[in-house]
Amino acid sequence: MRHLALALPPIRRLLTHRDALLVERDALLVERDALRGEHDVLLGERDALRGERDALLGERDALRGEHDVLLGERDALRGERDALLVERDALRGKRHSKPSPGMPTPTFDKLSSIMKKRFTIDNVVSEHKSNFEEMITKELGHIDPDIEGYEDQTRQRDFSVKYHWGHNHDFGSFSLKGLMGDRHLQIISEFVDTYGLSLDLSGKKILDVGVWTGGTSLLLSAMGAEVTALEEVKKYANTVNYLAKSFGVPRLICHAISLYDLNEHDTYDYVHYSGVVYHVTDPILSLRILFNALKDGGKILVESFAIEVDEDRPLALIEGPLYLWEEQKEELNRVGWNYFIPTGQVLALWLRTVGFENIVVGPIDADHRIKAVGTRRSHIDMLRAGLSLPNIR
Repeated sequence: MRHLALALPPIRRLLTHRDALLVERDALLVERDALRGEHDVLLGERDALRGERDALLGERDALRGEHDVLLGERDALRGERDALLVERDALRGKRHSKPSPGMPTPTFDKLSSIMKKRFTIDNVVSEHKSNFEEMITKELGHIDPDIEGYEDQTRQRDFSVKYHWGHNHDFGSFSLKGLMGDRHLQIISEFVDTYGLSLDLSGKKILDVGVWTGGTSLLLSAMGAEVTALEEVKKYANTVNYLAKSFGVPRLICHAISLYDLNEHDTYDYVHYSGVVYHVTDPILSLRILFNALKDGGKILVESFAIEVDEDRPLALIEGPLYLWEEQKEELNRVGWNYFIPTGQVLALWLRTVGFENIVVGPIDADHRIKAVGTRRSHIDMLRAGLSLPNIR
């Protein structure tokens, strides 16, 4: 018994330790089961994420496929565009082809004949015939800024300071080559052939703006019109009036004023605005002044330097008085007096803005020139906000 009593405490300690181990084991088993649960949850989340990843990869591959298709379509459209541009340029080449100098149009020939019959030395009235050639030719190349009243002639254009003849003119006993060549005949013949101007302008009143030495003004008067010409350079206005007096053309007068100083309303059947609109600082105001000068039903005939752009937007090239000026400061001949050179869209927009309707704008030709016509159906108001002369009629 004594031996049994001595053995019981260790046994009890072992049993107690065993029970503690069993409790710890059970706790570990519970923790293991919890971890296994978390593991299973994580595996589920992993599988779900893998599923999402696979779905995204599928969407990515689908988008890449669509992207490749779109790139193919883009390249095909670019190819079509390039083909259309080539076709357009080919058509423009055909459209821009002009009669050679040896093959003028019948209307051109007719207008040239009218000029030769009406404005040669044989048609000069007696009191001017003896010194007519001298009076005309003595001005050529003459530099006279004082008559124009310029403060600084070095900042003015050559054409205003130095006398240049404008258009070709055969006076019979002598001829003058002008810087514009036969453009007056070409422009008017095209307005006749393409834009409905009549060869017979009898009874019509025409305002001719920016006439230089009067080639177009003489032509329009020979077609029967009563012509009022505007020329801001005084030396050229004097020439036009001398020619009108010498040839006995009472229905042609030239005013040496700026277009902006014109204040005539409801007067003219036609306004001829050729080679000027891109030279003025305010084309909108200039066109509104001319709109006001026309009668209801009157038409404006516009010819201008123009630019052509690929963008289908109304754009204008801005140069201004300093364009190339520094490179040419030692010369009188400067080109920096083109202010706003329009596209066809811009020219149409300008005309519509000031009130013209039935606007027709022609193509830009090989010389980068464009023509347009518009009609003043009736006098209407225009937008006043931002207008440089807000009280203009």
